Amino acid sequence: METKEQLQIKIDTLESQINNLTHELQRERKVLENVNKPVMSEDVYSLLENIMRDFTDNLTFEEGDFDWEPEFYNKEVQLNYIQFQNQCDMHDDIMRYIDRGFNVKQEEVELIESKLDYES
Repeated sequence: METKEQLQIKIDTLESQINNLTHELQRERKVLENVNKPVMSEDVYSLLENIMRDFTDNLTFEEGDFDWEPEFYNKEVQLNYIQFQNQCDMHDDIMRYIDRGFNVKQEEVELIESKLDYES
């Protein structure tokens, strides 16, 4: 029969193994999550971050950009509903900022397809 100290050592060892396996499992899940993602260097990531910061720093909104509905409650005006209306324009603006920071190359497949379309 094991002593209390021996059982405690066994429990501590098992808990340590569980913690190690849990950390290893988390690492492997992260690897699996990233396995099919394109790789980006830190320099490119930093450039993208600066582009997005520049975009948001220069972002302006106009009254017509939003669909909104006021609500009157206890002699106060409250905003009951608001929705941004220009998602497509904002997307295009973001892409223009990205285009200024990167040299985007067409994939070879696209080039071959366009050449085939041209020759037809």
